[in-house]
Amino acid sequence: MSYLVDSDFEKYYSLALDVPDLAEKMPSYSQRFRAKPRLDKWIAPKAHFYASDNFTGKEESIPDITIWAL
Repeated sequence: MSYLVDSDFEKYYSLALDVPDLAEKMPSYSQRFRAKPRLDKWIAPKAHFYASDNFTGKEESIPDITIWAL
């Protein structure tokens, strides 16, 4: 079974990470998928949700899961 996680820019806000902040806090982090756990080394970077240009909702809608690197 396969799943595809894709952003729904019309219904939900988009996630923006502060990439320089993430690079400073986790210098060895790579966005590439490497099939290994990261929770023990994860440090929460600065981030925020925003309404993209395609957002058509009337109120803030934060997604349960999101993608930020393709």
